[in-house]
Amino acid sequence: MLTLPATVVFLSLGGCGGDGFVAPHGNMGTVSVSATTTGRHIDVDGYTLLINGRPLASFGSNDGALLTRVAPASYIATLSGLAPNCLLVAGDTGRVQVRSRVTTLLSYELACTATERIAFVSERNGRPQIYVMELDGSGQSRLTFDDNSNRDPTWSPDGNKIAFAASPDSMQTNIVIANVDRSAFNSLGGEGARDGYPAWSPDGSQIAFSSLRTGNSELFVMNSDGTNARQITNSPDVDLRPAWSPDGGRLFFDAAPPAPFLLSNLWTINVDGSARTQLTTRPSVRLNPQVSPDGTKIVYQAVFSDSDIYVINLDGSGQTRLTSDLSDERDPYWSADGSRIVFSSNRSGDFEIYVMNLEGRNVIRLTNSQGSDYDPVWSR
Repeated sequence: MLTLPATVVFLSLGGCGGDGFVAPHGNMGTVSVSATTTGRHIDVDGYTLLINGRPLASFGSNDGALLTRVAPASYIATLSGLAPNCLLVAGDTGRVQVRSRVTTLLSYELACTATERIAFVSERNGRPQIYVMELDGSGQSRLTFDDNSNRDPTWSPDGNKIAFAASPDSMQTNIVIANVDRSAFNSLGGEGARDGYPAWSPDGSQIAFSSLRTGNSELFVMNSDGTNARQITNSPDVDLRPAWSPDGGRLFFDAAPPAPFLLSNLWTINVDGSARTQLTTRPSVRLNPQVSPDGTKIVYQAVFSDSDIYVINLDGSGQTRLTSDLSDERDPYWSADGSRIVFSSNRSGDFEIYVMNLEGRNVIRLTNSQGSDYDPVWSR
């Protein structure tokens, strides 16, 4: 039986000094546990170390913990909390001997295979925060825990990172990149930045976004580490919400003449800034275009009487309306194979996440929270 005379101290390995250890107390031993996870779509929640079936330490997918003042004895160590797409390929499971005044090292190697998930924004706990869930709505896990308003998530192509727009106040919005295991958060904007609506390029090397850095809302593209930001559009219009073509050659976006009405049409432009072309002629509010995985169609929302979801061909022809009830349907996004569309709707009262087929049928509700859920994005 594990004996803990005082408390078990759990410390991140990164915060324990140069060697990562804390000296044992008295005749007690110390257990240092670490995990290394590789592959695509790594575990969001990390893992839990069980000693004799008792959970004693939880840590991220590429992190660890330290247990101090552990009585010398033989214990059974087990790693739990693995996502269905992740496998333990090497590690110290089974019987472990803890010795007096010695640090026992437990290391685990895990590998994850690609699995599709949905990231979204939820206000269930107050301010908008980023969450991740499985395709059937299960396993809803919170990614961000801060005082910012976090919106507009976008997946990296390998499924291991999410970029989003973080607003500490109404005068500043930064683009932040988060590892899905919460091991790192990197803000790409400086003080007073007004950058938003990030969209990851298909090859993962670049992020498109809209910004007020010139005084007007224009589209920019930067490297995924935040370097080499370059302006793509230069128009008196308000350009917002870029989406990439699957080949990475074009951006599709909302563009609205200046105030007072800000009614948008869909436009496209080459990533080098050439061939700016208008696709629709019936303006609306917040179109939010997304290009299908096969590069043939665009799904978007439009407000004519209610907010509904439409699909058009890539050249702007062949408009098809997918939703037609009295509620508001927003934020459409293609599934990875292009056979379904995930979206948000207030048909139940507040906004929740739903999925439907390409005819607007077989609608399935994925979330049911006390606050609004919206901005769903499907990983690739």
